[in-house]
Amino acid sequence: MNRMIDKEKIILVGGPGGVGKTTLAASIGIGLANAGYRTVVLTVDPARRLAQALGLSGFSTELQQVPLKTDTGGSLHASMLDAQRYFDRIISRFARNEAQKAKILTNPIYRTMVDSLGGTHEYAPMERLFEFFRRSAV
Repeated sequence: MNRMIDKEKIILVGGPGGVGKTTLAASIGIGLANAGYRTVVLTVDPARRLAQALGLSGFSTELQQVPLKTDTGGSLHASMLDAQRYFDRIISRFARNEAQKAKILTNPIYRTMVDSLGGTHEYAPMERLFEFFRRSAV
């Protein structure tokens, strides 16, 4: 990798199923980390293929560090994204009080919306990136 990549850059990998998106994303992440960059790779795929591609035995919705074979000063973290978790965080952030928050979070219409509404899986990565931006988590 060359040093022309800015300090903060988002690289999105998309396309139809089975074309190698996960393998490409893992390769880009490893390559950037080995080049000395702090790197995060996120997935919305519940099949945990990214964990396999990165050599991780388990995978969670929390950021976990991926061991690198070389020490170049870079780092690689990975996480699986859970759309429901991010929508729940939005409710927690904007609810006026705990009672309102609990009422919304336990509402069956809300639960159905989060589980089946189109676009929720696309929203989760944007919310997570916003969290990184606000907190510089990695």
